Amino acid sequence: MPLFARSQQFGSVVFVSFVLTLAVAVVFGVYIIFQGVDNNFATTWFEVVLGAIAAVGVAAQAYKNKRAYDQLERRYNLTRQIYSAAQEKLENGSYSPEQILKFVGKEALIENSDWLWTHRNLPLEVPKG
Repeated sequence: MPLFARSQQFGSVVFVSFVLTLAVAVVFGVYIIFQGVDNNFATTWFEVVLGAIAAVGVAAQAYKNKRAYDQLERRYNLTRQIYSAAQEKLENGSYSPEQILKFVGKEALIENSDWLWTHRNLPLEVPKG
């Protein structure tokens, strides 16, 4: 699955959990206004549901950040542009194939090091907000 699709997928989970959390909070508020807070079972049930939905959203955001889908997608788009420019220079003959190969090789190493750094050095953090 492409990085953009994965990023969108986790972004959708975060958004839906946020909306559901708000909806449950509104329903709970309306319940309290009309019924009062005397029903401990309903109050506990609302709190559990609210916490579970929020936890799913936080976990999805943390996973999305840890996998660095957005950063990698930007890097891959930049790399695609560099390779397209290198192909154009090669076809034009404005640079020698050795120069282009050396440049593209350096870019490939940089891209690979970015991928490694992103996947090994980013700690798993709980989003703040």
